[in-house]
Amino acid sequence: MTDVNQFLQFLKILGKENWYRLYIIPIRKRDKTPLVRKGESWLDKRIHLKEAVELLNKGYNIGLVGKPKGLLFVDVDNANLKLDLPETFTVSTNKGYHMYYLNTGIRNNLSVMKGIVSVRAYNQYVVGVGSTVYKTYKIVNPAPLSEIDFETIRGALDVLNREVSRKEISKGYAKQKVHGL
Repeated sequence: MTDVNQFLQFLKILGKENWYRLYIIPIRKRDKTPLVRKGESWLDKRIHLKEAVELLNKGYNIGLVGKPKGLLFVDVDNANLKLDLPETFTVSTNKGYHMYYLNTGIRNNLSVMKGIVSVRAYNQYVVGVGSTVYKTYKIVNPAPLSEIDFETIRGALDVLNREVSRKEISKGYAKQKVHGL
């Protein structure tokens, strides 16, 4: 079941002064697929906060889209993998967690270790906090959203690449290089 209170808590932490950074899209119930008709682009389906709350209350999910000068998401599909990135607002997911950042203008979407770590900075989305796909995406670190720049992300992913070349973090995912740097 979706949890609109998780989303409302996120909005409070984000602060009204940063609500303009949000780009929200409707997502199907218990799914990650955008709620669009055949032939429509999900990028054209931006919704307002009130609509997002209404959808969550009806059991639909929402997607949060990465945008330069908007939000940026680090999507980690291994709960045991910890990245050396600034502390920020974090949400649990089915396989791992999403770290939410204030995007300082990054346009690079990155994928590491066959998608185990993805940086969604430009026109890519994550399923939003309060949504449910198998389980509800819940806040695990209610810290304020930190700003992040490209060099900080690049440094963390370079360190991850060096560590991966030395040991396997998750069976079958070792020695995969960063793409997009």
